[in-house]
Amino acid sequence: MNKEEILSRIQQITEENGGKTPGYKRFKNITGIGPYEWGKYWANYGEAVKEAGFNPNKLWERVPDEVLMEELITLIRKIERYPTLGEMRVYQSKNVNFPYTIIKKRKKPFVVNGLINYCENKPEYSDIIRICKPLEYDLTDNSDGISNDNSRYGFVYLIKGHPGEYKIGSTDSVNRRIPELDATSSVRYQLI
Repeated sequence: MNKEEILSRIQQITEENGGKTPGYKRFKNITGIGPYEWGKYWANYGEAVKEAGFNPNKLWERVPDEVLMEELITLIRKIERYPTLGEMRVYQSKNVNFPYTIIKKRKKPFVVNGLINYCENKPEYSDIIRICKPLEYDLTDNSDGISNDNSRYGFVYLIKGHPGEYKIGSTDSVNRRIPELDATSSVRYQLI
């Protein structure tokens, strides 16, 4: 595939998407054109999008903890308990500022404990403390697999891609990770 064909596909998909450029993973899923192809012409996907005449998507910015906690407090007060991930996802569909993805990535023990710490010594948040205190985690106890020293258990893997190319990585599930990599690549990976 040549450079002009890739630029044409970016333009076509962006038009079909109402002027919003797809991220590189979505572009790959729609077109089958991945980093192996566009990487011959551009150092990153954003450069390809610029050359196609569009602004690349913005990189994620860190949401300040205060904003994260205040948004979560609003939801907790609305439903009068700590929400499930499903409830957070539905709430986000109606409240675009709700940081569902960030909360999901940070994991419940860290969010609950962070929320308790944020609300301590603030009388206006006594209702939140009452709701969250029973959910508090002892992050020094590693019985739940969570450690305060950032250590994790998992696997180191070696996979073969294009001839002469290998990837080394780590994961908690090799059976999940290899198909994830296959889905975003033009080559089938072989576990070594």
